[in-house]
Amino acid sequence: MPKVKVNPSGKTFVAHTYESVLQAGLNAGVALEYGCSNGNCGECTARLISGEICKIRHHDFVLSEQEKLSGHFPMCCYQAESDLVIEAIEASGVADIPLQKIKVRVKKIEQLNEQIIQLHLRTPRSNRLRFMAGQSVKLGGEGIPDGIYQVASCPCDDMNLYFHIPNIPGDGFSEYVFEGGLAKSDELDLRGPKGRFVLGADIARPLLLISWHTGFASMQSLIEHAIAVETEKDVYLYRLSPIANDHYLDNLCRAWADAFDNINYTPLPDRYTLMSEAVEGEETLRNIVRRHDDILNMEVYVAAPPSLTESAKKLFRELGLQENQVHLEPIALGFYDI
Repeated sequence: MPKVKVNPSGKTFVAHTYESVLQAGLNAGVALEYGCSNGNCGECTARLISGEICKIRHHDFVLSEQEKLSGHFPMCCYQAESDLVIEAIEASGVADIPLQKIKVRVKKIEQLNEQIIQLHLRTPRSNRLRFMAGQSVKLGGEGIPDGIYQVASCPCDDMNLYFHIPNIPGDGFSEYVFEGGLAKSDELDLRGPKGRFVLGADIARPLLLISWHTGFASMQSLIEHAIAVETEKDVYLYRLSPIANDHYLDNLCRAWADAFDNINYTPLPDRYTLMSEAVEGEETLRNIVRRHDDILNMEVYVAAPPSLTESAKKLFRELGLQENQVHLEPIALGFYDI
């Protein structure tokens, strides 16, 4: 299968014969610049430095004669016929990802347990969501209350988006979903992405991921992204729950750990709630840290109640981790507690 090298970053990916150059790059976790992915906007235009490409679909975007002579092509409309070297723009951080407003359709509504519903939303093929692993979006619509949720899926599949909706009495969007307001094929407005709790393609350190309840949504996105970019760095996932020994999608986490030698999963048995004291959170974190002698060489992500993220900020600073090694996402669910 052809390999594609992207300049100036030097990243490489495999291009399968059934994929456009753009889709192959996105599937491999490379954050290539793109817009409609349908040949209309020209946002994914790259320059071919070496190799052979083949046109696989018509594009309405018109290249100038100078662009054609210099080897420019829309990546969404061509596939690799040989190994390629291309020059293309990549997103290096959240500032490179534009805010988007997209009409999405409900593909599936799945009740994971009494407290969590998983929404599978699908974007139009010509208007897919660009986001980085760990980011959030706002969901709502006409007559539907707004809610902000972390995307629980990989940026490599930007048409199929998953969200974990907790059952929160008094929260408009949550009540709308749990009371049956949404049905398959319904439309929602999606606005986003937002947030700096993200994982880039260049994973330089082992990852320590600590999540509570639906904070797992962002961790799912981070791990699936790490799998897509085929990181060899170790990934350690620890999960807390407001119900002792109850971690939704537990089988998915165990499947990751079984399938990949570098992914490690530990469901923590003790109950942790929004009302837990800071001292409880600090002790929980210290118990985790004791398992890792190389903590100073790790990248830490914590998606949890504010009391736990504050304890994490204090502890990891005391341990000597640099500010850019610690990523915190406070999860506040109103008065929800179990």
